Amino acid sequence: MRYQLKLEYLKDEDLRPERPIIPEHEEADMYIRAFVEDINLFSCTEIASEDNMVVQIMLADGFQLEDLHKNLKSMNPKYLEMFKTTGLFSIS
Repeated sequence: MRYQLKLEYLKDEDLRPERPIIPEHEEADMYIRAFVEDINLFSCTEIASEDNMVVQIMLADGFQLEDLHKNLKSMNPKYLEMFKTTGLFSIS
């Protein structure tokens, strides 16, 4: 199965006490690259790549969306300080 995970840069309305500053896009881009590299390390992932703020994820045989969700939830929370995810969609 293939999925798209949409990303967005943080905006002023995303400010919170635990996220008091909005990172520059260049800094966020560095974290997005690391985020995609981490997704590629999941046992459930065959390959993941990012283009234009959309991560394309192909699951390895025998794995389901629940496996991907579990792995995504266990990722470093630092990523959420740099960008946000706005949707995970199945694609054919």
